[in-house]
Amino acid sequence: KNWDRANELACALESAVQSSRLSDVVLAAETRTRLLICQCELALALKSSATAIEAAVATGMVYWEVLQRASAMEALAELGRHEDARDHAQRCYALVRGTCLAYWETELRIIEAYIALQEGSVEDCQALLREAFSGPDGQWRDGRLHGRILSAMCAEALEADIEVAKVRGVI
Repeated sequence: KNWDRANELACALESAVQSSRLSDVVLAAETRTRLLICQCELALALKSSATAIEAAVATGMVYWEVLQRASAMEALAELGRHEDARDHAQRCYALVRGTCLAYWETELRIIEAYIALQEGSVEDCQALLREAFSGPDGQWRDGRLHGRILSAMCAEALEADIEVAKVRGVI
């Protein structure tokens, strides 16, 4: 992985941001957040994520808010800040349930399953994985949900014989 090049590109994007255009702020902050999560710089990712969430809320665009909160949730889950992650999940569920954005629930449940496993509840983890993988396909963009959480949860699902064909399709 060429982190230096990725950082150069993120810096170039950030320097091109017009602060009056909230969409620019959201996209640059999300890029930085994703890069920091990939580099395991989770505390810094949360700072960037807070900027992205604030700008996303200000745009009034639900998709962007959910996207940013899911990134924050992911970093919080890896940091062991489970209640904070769940707070973001609840806000996201409230935004997407019953809408055309309900497919986000899949990704949120995957992260919640990771949290349950970290807390030692294999049963809750597997129940969340069943729910996630048995529902509509999630938003599996290139690298959207970082590999550590997604790969751990796919492995857990396969080991528990949960929706094997769908999980293999995600992998």
